[in-house]
Amino acid sequence: MYIRKKIEEINRNKDIHEYFTRNFDQLGIEKHLTSKYKRSCDYMGIMCYNKLPKKISDIKSIKAFELSVKNLLIKKGYYTVKEYMEDTTFEEIQKPREAQENKKKTLQLHIIIVLFF
Repeated sequence: MYIRKKIEEINRNKDIHEYFTRNFDQLGIEKHLTSKYKRSCDYMGIMCYNKLPKKISDIKSIKAFELSVKNLLIKKGYYTVKEYMEDTTFEEIQKPREAQENKKKTLQLHIIIVLFF
């Protein structure tokens, strides 16, 4: 939440250069010379924020953003920051109602398949 609250003060990669790279819209990390900076709240916060799925990082409301991040962390159950940073299997977070509707559709599809075969 620290980075989210001061997001207006942090440069994005698109402010630094005009090339349309895959990280174009992510927060830019300041150049640094020490390993101490890598352990700072600013550096780790930006790294963790950039790792969030785009669907979550694009949320404008701080309350909705907090809830989405909380749901992601609960759903994945990370034990360490390293585990979070190494995860490459981010799934889109669904609202409970959407998930329930998807289960109903899947069940209906299974019933239809059974009826036809």
